[in-house]
Amino acid sequence: RRGLRGILNQKSLGYKMDNQCKTYFSLRGDFDANIVETPLGIKSYKKWNSKDKRMDGGEYGFSFICFGECLEYDAYAENQMRKSISKIKDKAELIKKIVKKFNANLTLSVVPKVLSDSVLPSLSIPLDVIEFCSGVVAKIDIDLYVY
Repeated sequence: RRGLRGILNQKSLGYKMDNQCKTYFSLRGDFDANIVETPLGIKSYKKWNSKDKRMDGGEYGFSFICFGECLEYDAYAENQMRKSISKIKDKAELIKKIVKKFNANLTLSVVPKVLSDSVLPSLSIPLDVIEFCSGVVAKIDIDLYVY
């Protein structure tokens, strides 16, 4: 099971849990996710288009694509950020053009899930990551979950 309820159930059942972290890029805006994915030569792990049906029966109001995912936990999250960047670094100019053409929002997300009684990861953002994100006009979002 996923989410907080699943984690709490695992803890109460005595399962050993470890800290986790994932990093990835997401692009959000008004574009066709399939058309954006092809020239980038990337394999997205999550995507949808504006007007696609949501699980609740409604429609998405924007297109969305996630790529450059890194799930290899490192206590220094900056190393995971660099791994996500390395997957798309050679496509930086094309990404900038796509962001500009579709007035899209690009974000580098860092999502650590940590246990409150464990060693917490380092969440510093090094200059090379800031410079890359600035160059492709990407925001950096840290979404921290403590259990």
